[in-house]
Amino acid sequence: MLRRKNDKIVSGKKTLQMIQAIGIYLMLFLVASLATSASAAKPEIPAENLKIPVEMCKCAENLQRIHATIKAYEKDKGELPNWLSDLIPDYLKKEDFLCPNSPDRTKAPYCPDPRIACSYTYEFSPTRINRDWVFRSWKKQQVKQFGDVVPIVRCIDHGTNMVLSISVGGQIYWSSLPWEHLFTLAKSVSDGKTKECGHIASKFTIPPEKLEIPEEMRACAANLQRIYTAIRKFEEEKGRLPRKLDELVPAYVSQETLGCQNDPKRTGTVLFYELTPVRISNDWPIIGGMRFCDWKQQQMKLFGDVVPIVRCPMHGREYLNMSVNGRVYVSPHVWERMFIPSYTHGEEMRQSR
Repeated sequence: MLRRKNDKIVSGKKTLQMIQAIGIYLMLFLVASLATSASAAKPEIPAENLKIPVEMCKCAENLQRIHATIKAYEKDKGELPNWLSDLIPDYLKKEDFLCPNSPDRTKAPYCPDPRIACSYTYEFSPTRINRDWVFRSWKKQQVKQFGDVVPIVRCIDHGTNMVLSISVGGQIYWSSLPWEHLFTLAKSVSDGKTKECGHIASKFTIPPEKLEIPEEMRACAANLQRIYTAIRKFEEEKGRLPRKLDELVPAYVSQETLGCQNDPKRTGTVLFYELTPVRISNDWPIIGGMRFCDWKQQQMKLFGDVVPIVRCPMHGREYLNMSVNGRVYVSPHVWERMFIPSYTHGEEMRQSR
C-alpha cells in the first residue's frame, strides 16, 4: 500500500499550478457544445483502477454518498448544484465533506467550496478557468468526448499518483492527477504527425514502493509533471509530439524546467526524452538504427503504459521516470527489469515477430 506522506509529489501552490495547467490544456481541444445531461459511457475504466485500496474505502463511501445526493438534488431542482455546500442541510451534513484520511484538510486544492470546510473538489462548479471558461462548461465538453467516466467529485488527499474520483456515472476509481490518460489513445510519430495506434493497456503494475518519491526527488518529480502536461498540450495544438524537449520552450515551459531541480547549477536540457525520432546507435544489437520513438512504440505493446517518456538521470544510481500513464516512479537505469527481470534490449522486437 502507498503511504500518503511519501506519495504526495506536490502540494499547496505547486499542486494548484499543475492542476490548472492540466485543466487549461485539456479545455483547449474540447470545443463542441453539450446538453446538460451526461451522455452514455464511451470508454471503460480499467479493472485495476476500480480496485480501491483498503485505506481509501472510507473516503470512497463518502464519495458515494455525495454522488447520490448530487443526483437527488438534480432530480429535485432540475439542475446540478453549483457547490457541494448547496447540498446542506437538506441532503447531507457538513462532516460528510471531509476526507476521513485527513479531516484537518478543510480546503480543496482547486475549486474550493466558498461556504464550508470541504476536502473534496467538485468538478462541475462555476470556478473560472479564464475569462471565457468555467469548470462546469469544460467538464460538459469532456463528457462528450469521454462519456460518463468523467469525474464529478475528486479527493486529492491520497497523493498525486492516487487521486480518488467518483465519475458522472457513479463509478469510483483511482488514477493520477491527469485521469484522462486512462482513456486516451496511444500515439506514435510518423512523418511528423501523430496517429492512433489503439489503447495502451496497463499490462504491468508499478511496484508501490517505486511510487513513493523520496523527499530529495520531489522537486524534480513536480517538474516532470509539468513537462508531461506541456507535451500533451503541444501534441493537441500541433498535431504531433515534440521531436525534442527544447521545442516546448518558451511557449509551454521555461528552459529551467528542463533541468533537474537537484542540480540547478547544471544548465541546459539534462532530461532524457524517450519519444524523440533520433536514431539509436548501430552498436546496439537488434534495435540499432531504429528511431527511439518507434522503439518505444514497440515497448508499449509489451509493457503497456508504464513505459517512461521522460527520465531524469541526476539522482545517483536511480532514475526518476514519467510514464505514458502520467505516473512518476523511481527505477534503476534499466527500468524494464522491474517488470521482466530477464529483459534484454530488443526483447520487445523479438516478441512482436
